[in-house]
Amino acid sequence: KSVVELSVREADRAMRQISKRNLFVHCLSSTLCGLDVSIGETAFRAAMLKPLEHLIVIAKTLAPMYIRILCPHCGAGTYGNRVAAVDEHAPWLWDVLREAVDRIWDEGFWCIIENEIDATIIDGPDSAIDFFARIDRDFKVRFTWDVQNMWQVGTFPTIEVYEKLKPLISYYHVKGGRCETPG
Repeated sequence: KSVVELSVREADRAMRQISKRNLFVHCLSSTLCGLDVSIGETAFRAAMLKPLEHLIVIAKTLAPMYIRILCPHCGAGTYGNRVAAVDEHAPWLWDVLREAVDRIWDEGFWCIIENEIDATIIDGPDSAIDFFARIDRDFKVRFTWDVQNMWQVGTFPTIEVYEKLKPLISYYHVKGGRCETPG
């Protein structure tokens, strides 16, 4: 079940089990905001902000430090500077993201945004820097650098890429792995 789909009762039960084991929730990883901006502002707001209210209720029970949302997408087939594409075709997105970040912050949590694949707006270090500059919320929002996701959309992970992203990063997300065998 997605964390957004948890009932308050289920979150209470989960928190009892977490506490019983002397553990805690560091980040509540939602899939909120992982939408394509081409659905339009009204549909995007409805799909993002209403579930966010419930997620905050769940977060108050599970008490994480961070609430993760995903970087939105900007239309299949959109290449080049995707931040500029959003500026031109969906500038309302920045206000929606600011509203979400502020709402999360006002409830006592940091917002963290993770890059995705396909037509994600953050496809490299320059777009990440531009993306966070547009949100303009400094310390209220941080970046989860999903290395494999960025690699999959064309940016190979190097020390230089890391150095550019470092001021934004709170999480360095590495998953899976690959091994080449002969043949």
